[in-house]
Amino acid sequence: NQMQLLLEKAQTTPQTKTDLHSIELQTKVALQQAMYDVRERNRWEAHPASVPSVSFSPDGKRLASGSWDNTIKIWDLEEGGELLTLFGHQDSVISVNVSPDGKRIASGSSDNTIKIWDLEEGGELLTLSGHQSSVFSVSFSPDGKRIASGSSDNTIKIWDLEEGGELLTLSGHQDDVYRVSFSPDGKRIASGSSDKTIKIWDLEEGGELLTLSGHQDWVFSVSFSPDGKRIASGSSDKTIKIWDLEEGGELLTLSGHQDWVFSVSFSPDGKRLASGSLDKSIKVWDLEEGEEPLTFSGHQDKLNSVSFSPDGKLLASGGNDGKVILWSMDLDILLTRGCDWLQYYLATYPDAEEQKICQRKEI
Repeated sequence: NQMQLLLEKAQTTPQTKTDLHSIELQTKVALQQAMYDVRERNRWEAHPASVPSVSFSPDGKRLASGSWDNTIKIWDLEEGGELLTLFGHQDSVISVNVSPDGKRIASGSSDNTIKIWDLEEGGELLTLSGHQSSVFSVSFSPDGKRIASGSSDNTIKIWDLEEGGELLTLSGHQDDVYRVSFSPDGKRIASGSSDKTIKIWDLEEGGELLTLSGHQDWVFSVSFSPDGKRIASGSSDKTIKIWDLEEGGELLTLSGHQDWVFSVSFSPDGKRLASGSLDKSIKVWDLEEGEEPLTFSGHQDKLNSVSFSPDGKLLASGGNDGKVILWSMDLDILLTRGCDWLQYYLATYPDAEEQKICQRKEI
């Protein structure tokens, strides 16, 4: 990869003006080429209203987006177009989650219901009613037999998809439950709430295992690490926290966003964490090396949702601008590093063609 080689060369070449000028010129050429490549990546004016949730299919070939326009859209990531629009909710769709087998999708809505949809036929399979207020989050169990839902009625409900009924109601939060997530083994659920806490629930016993306190404001998002040993949480206190579930304590606080952190997502290998914020940016954090995060900008309004693809090569984001953007992790990380290295050049020449790619003006 030309960009990768140039950045490695910049780090190892003796720092003479001639050498650096040569590398700078080559980097600018590489950025020009990358500009044409990046224009071909998928980005959609997906909905006429905010997109609060995106979810990949397990094979990484499709993406679901839920919107305040009351619809869910399914996107073909191989062909780059819309496959299907699902109508049925009477109010905003706040959360979507594709089933582990890729055949169904769950949606939670401000109409207080959860709907289960058939992705192969494109029809509604089931409506689950029981919450007394908006359903902010839905999550399939790893075996696809159950759904967890979190609501502004302060409760979490577990639903049996084989029988089509409610199995369990978990009460304990003192305010809205914004996010729920099954653990990888399906035995626990994590929930984040505007009561500023994260709770871990034991589904085998049906009780609360642990309460994690430390955020200074609402907790909007929670995500289990792939090994189930850690939890990431995003908050309106503008921070992300990483928690140790074996010891029950805080491992790390990540600061850098300038506004509420609305979404967090672990990469499939657990080495990186993506965060989406109302400051319109995505940050990708290296959890192993602890380096400064890479920042991706492209949305023109507040960013609501981020999700890694199953192979970790793509990141999807949805925003208040109605856009869904796919980010190539390899390409976008290199572009960000290349643009960072050319900061002086870009500051000196504000009309330079490279500004378009470094500022993501094509997105």
